[in-house]
Amino acid sequence: MTEYLMILDPFPSSKLNIKSYLKKEIEIYDDLRKSEKIKCDSHGIFCPVYSELIMIKDFQRDDDLYYKVKMDMIQSNLLVFDNSHITNLIYAKLSGNKIFYKKYMKEFKKRRRNWNYSVLSIKNKEIKLDKNEQKILETIPIVLKQCQINVYTIEKENNTYLKKEIKNFIKNIRG
Repeated sequence: MTEYLMILDPFPSSKLNIKSYLKKEIEIYDDLRKSEKIKCDSHGIFCPVYSELIMIKDFQRDDDLYYKVKMDMIQSNLLVFDNSHITNLIYAKLSGNKIFYKKYMKEFKKRRRNWNYSVLSIKNKEIKLDKNEQKILETIPIVLKQCQINVYTIEKENNTYLKKEIKNFIKNIRG
């Protein structure tokens, strides 16, 4: 079974660019929420409509990747994602739409037969959180507990240390 590693960095003010850290070593799939292609300027940060659109796009990407893995078009035993479903679930929880959150969580858990999900959570004490980001911080443990997947945490001390820790972590997962 292919490992599906989500690097969790859900704060808009974080500015941590995971892709720039590991660009040469491993392909990292984009965080659609951070991408410039999809925006939702007319709604707030926890907009359920926007979250649902991102969820659909992420699952479509997963289906495409799963097909490519099964067809041996992708040989890697580990796929790495900048945020992805955990971030989406956090935002869905905070949107206040309980039906949408439950639907997303149910679909996410159902897909565990295709992927071995795990999360690498990056804690950065340097970030000054606004009130929305404080809500995100409080919601992370709740969502991670409900997901029932492996969670690993790295404290961000400086960029060099973090880059080394992420590389070592990914190397250990690959075996």
